[in-house]
Amino acid sequence: MPFKILPILNSLQWTNRFAHSQRRAPISTENAKIIAVAAMDNRLLTSPITALIAQVVNAESKLPVVTVDADGENQPLRIHLQASDNADLLELINYKHDILDQDIITKCVDQSGDIPMLSCKQETPCTLTPHMLGRAVRRVQHRWPTIILNLPHTCASNTIAAGVNMADHVLLLTDRAHKSHQWLYQPGHQLSLLAADDRVTVLTVGGSAATEVSPDTIHLPRTGQQLDSHAIFVPTDTESLTVFYEILRRIYSD
Repeated sequence: MPFKILPILNSLQWTNRFAHSQRRAPISTENAKIIAVAAMDNRLLTSPITALIAQVVNAESKLPVVTVDADGENQPLRIHLQASDNADLLELINYKHDILDQDIITKCVDQSGDIPMLSCKQETPCTLTPHMLGRAVRRVQHRWPTIILNLPHTCASNTIAAGVNMADHVLLLTDRAHKSHQWLYQPGHQLSLLAADDRVTVLTVGGSAATEVSPDTIHLPRTGQQLDSHAIFVPTDTESLTVFYEILRRIYSD
């Protein structure tokens, strides 16, 4: 998928909610593009970055985009997408398969925020198991064939592992002091095959774009989160647009 910075800028200035109201999956699909966001360090919050990446991908994707929050207890993604409490992941995964269609899937996803979001309801929080997360992703992809998966450290480790395993591309967050991640390429590591296939991108949060890094690493100088607000805005300065271009290029390189 070719990208140019100017079209990205124009797309980012479009209204996400309007774009999604006009966009439908052409056919039911079982071959979703799944992008997982996880962190190397428990001090790093994945949810603001997931919200930012979702808006950037949404600006360029021709197919509908949905976010899935794997933290069913806290549902941290909701506040960053300015969503309400209309999503119901448990209802979606408990539907009988023979009556599941796109309208039912749509009803279970919150579309009131910046990007459609699938999560547990606040009144029925739960700890998502790998099986529950996998079932939710397999079902929601029939309506939204582009999925941004939020895997915060508050999830169980086996649930994070399951989310990474189902991803086509993994965005791995670290801080600007990060030096090396050669362990990613060690045989037997969970991410080694994806990393060897250029399907893992390390994002250094708060890093400087002027600093030289390895080809699989991108500095993310601005997260789109203001100190006085949980809402995410998409920065459109030249440096940020260049960063988004590189992230999109790696995600869609296949």
